[in-house]
Amino acid sequence: MDFRGVSRNAPCPCGSGRKFKKCCYRAERWITQLDRAFAIELLDEFIADCDERRDALDVFRGDFDLDVPTMTDHFREISDDAFLFWFAFDHELADGTYVVDRLLKANPSLPPGPRRYLEQMRGTAMMPYEVVAVQPGSSVVLRRLGAQEEIEVREKTASKTLKRWDMLVARLAPLGPSGGPEIEMGAMLMAPMAKEEIAKIVDDELDEGSYGEDHVGLFKDLGEIFHEIWLERIVDPRLPTLQTADGDPVIYVTMRFDVNDVERVRKALD
Repeated sequence: MDFRGVSRNAPCPCGSGRKFKKCCYRAERWITQLDRAFAIELLDEFIADCDERRDALDVFRGDFDLDVPTMTDHFREISDDAFLFWFAFDHELADGTYVVDRLLKANPSLPPGPRRYLEQMRGTAMMPYEVVAVQPGSSVVLRRLGAQEEIEVREKTASKTLKRWDMLVARLAPLGPSGGPEIEMGAMLMAPMAKEEIAKIVDDELDEGSYGEDHVGLFKDLGEIFHEIWLERIVDPRLPTLQTADGDPVIYVTMRFDVNDVERVRKALD
């Protein structure tokens, strides 16, 4: 049966009476753990030989010094994974295509499973989510910043550490090996103080640009900015600059006074 062109919310062509997304869509688009692992390994090898990789890496990391003591192996792995997917699926090349397009063209005989995985990931981006609910060891309910729709993702590991109202910048696979949405590699847990900053960036971009209903194009353009904020707020946080209500910097000074009655002053202070 040909399912091409069928909307996810349309009645399933098989005649079951259910929506396509609740019926044959999952069977048609099924992706196994092996498919995903094979696709990511192929992607990693392909990107290693891309001429644009070095310049893209400089853009993604900005001026951040990766040799700071706080850049642990854990943080470095998150950063590397986030770059792998950003460079493959978000970073537009000079000819207007993405690295994943180049990879798919170079591998016409790629098996259906890995190909489906790469094709669906092409339509994703790193997006900021609030954690709405957590079922430890099972799933996490996320809501994209500025949106109303809630998405339940099946996540065993992160669901044991995330808590309600945490903020996560992550890429979601629409249909993973579990049969539903999944959090992909490179997810970045953001500091609470970054929430307002990210919300303002998103609002400003929405006011200035024209994007599709799902705003994927917007977030493809913001991936490196989210990564930079994560590095500055989580990996190597700076002390905040204190200001007065007028916006002037707070300057600490020491003032000394001559005291005539030391004991009386001490009692008053006590």
